[in-house]
Amino acid sequence: MKQAGPGRGPGLSARLEALIQRLWFAPAPGSALQAVGAALTPLSWLTGRIATRRRARINERRRADQAQAQPDRPAVIIVGNLIAGGAGKTPLTLALASHLGSQGWRVGLLCRGGPAGARAAQLVPTTATPTDALTIGDEARLLADLTGLPVAIGHRRALALDLLTRSHPDLQIVISDDGLQHQALRRDLELILLDRRELGNGRLLPAGPLREPAAALETADAIVINRGMSGAPVDLPVATIAPVFDSRLDVRDVIALADYLEQPRTADTAMTRPGLPAASARILRDLSTGPVAAVAGIANPAPFFQWLDSMGLQVTRYAPGDHAPISAAWIDRLPEPAVIMTEKDAVKCRGSNRAHVYVLRIAARPEPGLLTWLNERLEPFRRNINGPTHS
Repeated sequence: MKQAGPGRGPGLSARLEALIQRLWFAPAPGSALQAVGAALTPLSWLTGRIATRRRARINERRRADQAQAQPDRPAVIIVGNLIAGGAGKTPLTLALASHLGSQGWRVGLLCRGGPAGARAAQLVPTTATPTDALTIGDEARLLADLTGLPVAIGHRRALALDLLTRSHPDLQIVISDDGLQHQALRRDLELILLDRRELGNGRLLPAGPLREPAAALETADAIVINRGMSGAPVDLPVATIAPVFDSRLDVRDVIALADYLEQPRTADTAMTRPGLPAASARILRDLSTGPVAAVAGIANPAPFFQWLDSMGLQVTRYAPGDHAPISAAWIDRLPEPAVIMTEKDAVKCRGSNRAHVYVLRIAARPEPGLLTWLNERLEPFRRNINGPTHS
């Protein structure tokens, strides 16, 4: 395994992000980074004050919404986390959307959208274009492609929800990929994810990774422990009365980029079964004979790289940062004879002309108890929307 050197992979922003990750998550980040953390502490105090007031207003609105029946609106589920960066929200959102669709619910999705796109709320087009990653964002394109469901984006998530429900008045459930800290976004259920990094150094932004104090776990409707691909143990950092469920990330398959971009999109593509298909195993055997560029423009690339290492691949790691502007031209310039990337990167690479480019597809596999709990919590909304049931 090699790390891509300067000019070949991560730029200055990616190296800075690596230092931040060490400050936030390394058990011993070093005296220099510890001094940086101490200097940032006053800003973390300010984050805490703002976040505490915001959480109080969110909880107050939830209580008001629960006291006032609104039978014509869809239920809103937020899949969020407390730390900055990825914790597996998008795979879990896909898995829940797939499950609810199989139960007969009409589901829509929300996400933030692209950093370079318009800040105004907009619907994600059903037909993909090579520039979507810059306009609507990689996660939005991925959600729309993998589910075929209506997706709305917007930096102001509440406006995106309004647009989505006005454009699709038949929706019964809306799942928001992130948005936990959006004060104006109403919510009926909050699912908070934790992964093997737990709460990092336990400090608030920017000295630590926390977007809000860990006390938010005490008011969550459910906590989901993302045990990743390895099933690593994760400790719950605070006491909570909320139910706690497990979820894992399984590798679905390895597929050629050209085939991936041409495949039909259906909501059940988020589901997975244990075990690697035979065709994927053959691809991995072929890749093990030479150097491979491993590309992960995601917030937490370590599990992706570790899984490839465990398969015996000779990988050069390219981690240009979350939402990095990876393109087909960038991929085509990599010196390795073969490339393997995440799905979030694949949707940005339409138009690649090189052969031997592959996509590692993963999917969340939540425990059955979470799906049963979700069915039970949503049943009142089915009655409200459809009217009273009769025996």
